[in-house]
Amino acid sequence: MKQNTLISQLLSALPEDRRDLFGGLMEHLTKLGYLPQKQAVKTFTLSFKRGRQVIAKIRVCNGGEFCVKFFACEDPPQKYRDALRRDIEAQNEQYWGLMSPNRPAHLKNKCDGCGTACTGGNMGYYWKFEDDREIFRCGAYPILISDISIDDLAEAKRLLAEQDSYFKVL
Repeated sequence: MKQNTLISQLLSALPEDRRDLFGGLMEHLTKLGYLPQKQAVKTFTLSFKRGRQVIAKIRVCNGGEFCVKFFACEDPPQKYRDALRRDIEAQNEQYWGLMSPNRPAHLKNKCDGCGTACTGGNMGYYWKFEDDREIFRCGAYPILISDISIDDLAEAKRLLAEQDSYFKVL
């Protein structure tokens, strides 16, 4: 099967001590029904996609990188919230905008429209900085979790399943 070949190629390109982590992530993603597709980019990257929805990307660079969508998750761990903050700060106002302080709570994660064919299901991430600025980050793009380890595998699987449940009702 082509998907198994792609997964095997990616795993063989990773350092041996990272294969259990990324193998576990990819196995879970395929069990959820997401198929790996090789991206046409410099670094070997697999996008895990079902229909139009990309839920995660795994790249070979830096010993393996995990990028994931988790905007529908109720209580992501601090590691994921820190990754979102880093992403917002690094994007230099791209893919995010300031929110009105009067925005109703039930619309906190609802997209105002990014002007593109949003694959985030018109949903995204909400973030409140210490200075009370409220930010909305488009959910169309996965967030890099740079410090993921084998100890995080169970939590990552939980978040993937929770995000998948959201995608199923779209």
